[in-house]
Amino acid sequence: MKIIEHDLHDNLYRTHLYLVICEDPAEWAEWLKKPEIAYTGEQINHSGSEAAFYRIKPDESDDCNFNVIFMRRMHIPTLCHELSHFIIYTFDEKSVPISEENTEAFAYYFEFWMNTILEEWRELVRQPKQLPVNNKIIGSGAN
Repeated sequence: MKIIEHDLHDNLYRTHLYLVICEDPAEWAEWLKKPEIAYTGEQINHSGSEAAFYRIKPDESDDCNFNVIFMRRMHIPTLCHELSHFIIYTFDEKSVPISEENTEAFAYYFEFWMNTILEEWRELVRQPKQLPVNNKIIGSGAN
């Protein structure tokens, strides 16, 4: 099974996000066993899931080592859903409030991650002007 892995970083909140795309969720559990990941949390079983979000902690502390979004395929609505989980956890960990007065922080951070991930995806498929997502091509020159 082919696994597409993106290792992404953010310098503002100093977060680390892996985006792992693999059609077989059984492979997600295997990916978490990699020595550099060292996931020791609950056993995962997402046989019916399109995606999942995990925070990897080095110990029982509240500090997060890095985050993982697993997806069966690149699907923008699902990515938005999982990124929302990631951002809310990141803001909580960094003591950034999520409130009516602070919606711009969430919106800008969400935009940052969408742009980062979509740029990585464009580079991966080597089509700088077109991007296959949701089983369609988007970008300039697309139908």
